[in-house]
Amino acid sequence: MFLFPSYRHQSADSIICSKKAVLLDCDGVLYKLGNALEGAAEFVESIQKDKRVFFVTNSSDASPDHLVSALAKIGITATPDQVLSAPCITARVLKRRGITKVFLLASHNMVSQLRAEGIEAVVPDPDMPVDMLGRTHFPDPDVQAVIAGNTTVFNYSIIAQALQYLVRPGVAFIATNRDAVYPGPYAPLPDANSVVAALSGCCNGRQPELMGKPQPLVFDVLREEFGIDARDCVMIGDQLHTDIKLAKNGHAASLLVLTGVTPPSEWRSWVKASGIRPDAVVGGVSDLKYWRRTA
Repeated sequence: MFLFPSYRHQSADSIICSKKAVLLDCDGVLYKLGNALEGAAEFVESIQKDKRVFFVTNSSDASPDHLVSALAKIGITATPDQVLSAPCITARVLKRRGITKVFLLASHNMVSQLRAEGIEAVVPDPDMPVDMLGRTHFPDPDVQAVIAGNTTVFNYSIIAQALQYLVRPGVAFIATNRDAVYPGPYAPLPDANSVVAALSGCCNGRQPELMGKPQPLVFDVLREEFGIDARDCVMIGDQLHTDIKLAKNGHAASLLVLTGVTPPSEWRSWVKASGIRPDAVVGGVSDLKYWRRTA
């Protein structure tokens, strides 16, 4: 059931009341460009009292400490164990597979997350002349995987460096996420999929294994580390193809907010075109401040 503006609260509030855990996307839901969205701190404070709350983001910048600090700046109290970002999930999976060294095309904040799991990250040199590839000690023979995420430092040389690993037998190709865009100050900006597509394009269409949303690996972590089943969760996010599809893939409930990527004037057409249907739609988390009244 889709909720029209004058009736949008009751169904969404009831969903939150019925669940044990609330999974929150961050950018476009709680803040935009580091600035708090209306009602974000108040809503998180209210659900922290009764629910398990986790911050589930695809951002390559979102190391636990970095995200906790960013949330604190907008008045939200969180702990590192509540952060289940795509880089966190990636590091956990790599460790389980015994991968100890990777070539990393993502935010430098991800280096510390990998290091915490005993994984060394080799980072590209954007100034490396491409005609020197194969003539020096590059590539590193111990690299076991290429990790692609969002990065603002990306050029032809970096693509060429990654290619040297991707053509080697046994080297895995892994994407933290495949988000197309993220909310910029005045317009959408390219996200990790621009990096992934460039690498795939020079590897005969080879596709990476996806770690972040909408891949439901986060629900494995919730079950194994926190004893929480996906059916006891509600995912609140602003993107149909990541947040809402994650919920559908894991059999969790979903709430779409219209303060991020999905335009308030177009969400119905976007839902129809994508076939991805949220369980409820609200303007933003500020519309959920009365959720306790439905308990």
